Amino acid sequence: MITNPTPPQWALICGAFQTLAGFALLAFPANTVSGFLRAFPRDVWSGRILSIIAWAFAAWATAIVPIDFLHPIQQSNALIPIAVVLALLTCWWMPDLLACRAVAGIFMLFPCPLFLALRAHPSDWRLALITYAYALAVWGMFVMFSPFHMRRANFFLADRPLLQKICGAIMLALGLLFIALAFTALR
Repeated sequence: MITNPTPPQWALICGAFQTLAGFALLAFPANTVSGFLRAFPRDVWSGRILSIIAWAFAAWATAIVPIDFLHPIQQSNALIPIAVVLALLTCWWMPDLLACRAVAGIFMLFPCPLFLALRAHPSDWRLALITYAYALAVWGMFVMFSPFHMRRANFFLADRPLLQKICGAIMLALGLLFIALAFTALR
């Protein structure tokens, strides 16, 4: 049976990604970060790997979401083959800026299971994760339909080393907050 992570597990997942991304922006030299930011949107293998992850995430989210018309698909063994076929077709038909689109897909998908896990949690601190999820979902929708905006944002950040460090510090602080919430308010 496929299960959804608990609220503390979601806080740890979000906190780990934010902390690692923030630490990378702070720890690596600005020219290394700039090179990555410039290359990422058109990197073929990053796009393919992230696209496969996005379709796997979509299959998992479909399996756990409590919507009646999805019940026949959830009960069948068709989700994995459908996700595999769609991932292959996506990599074949949409190679341009695929990495941006795949990140956008993940950002749009992850709030659904997170909201399912947090909807009945009594702590008001759950709103920190919900706000974070909404912000990423809106950014994901924007980038999915206009992936060149993520490329522009990456280039903008690549040209500003000080802004890279500021963003890294904010991401690191947010990640540490989520990790702290996992062990305190969201237990």
